[in-house]
Amino acid sequence: MSYWYLASPYTRHPDGLEAAARQAADEAGRLLAAGVPVLSPIVYSHPIAEAGHIDHRDHDTWMAWDERLMEPAIGMIQ
Repeated sequence: MSYWYLASPYTRHPDGLEAAARQAADEAGRLLAAGVPVLSPIVYSHPIAEAGHIDHRDHDTWMAWDERLMEPAIGMIQ
């Protein structure tokens, strides 16, 4: 399946991590409703980090995972 990678602010979001995750989910939902296949790593990883007590700000951990998601993507939406 082909998809667009949805990049969005997270650790530097001016309103905090919860607001960043909500904004990413809202945008992903809008795009999916419009028929755009999109993957948002923030929407997926934020609740996992919360449940697993994983450091949200551990850039190296998340970037290694994100890079594997970016590679097969059609492109990036920011």
